[in-house]
Amino acid sequence: MTKSRQQKRSQLQERRIAADVGGRTQAGSGSSWQAKSDVRVQGALRCEAKYTEKGKYNLKLSDLLKIRDEAIRGGLEVPVMQVEFLVGHGASMKY
Repeated sequence: MTKSRQQKRSQLQERRIAADVGGRTQAGSGSSWQAKSDVRVQGALRCEAKYTEKGKYNLKLSDLLKIRDEAIRGGLEVPVMQVEFLVGHGASMKY
């Protein structure tokens, strides 16, 4: 099975975040009870990565509570959520 463009884009975002914070990507994030969140610096932070090709992102309280709870269970790690907006010709803005 080949990876979709969205899956490749998501994995690229996760690898960039991991490199930026000195952490590692979580293999199977979202599909395994053991590997919650997308990027982790053990004992320091957990990051959930989202991206959109639209000019808006619908942030839900449940998304924030999820990453917060995972960070607490991970040993009082700092919860982080990065939303990346893809804006024409491959450029992006991260928040």
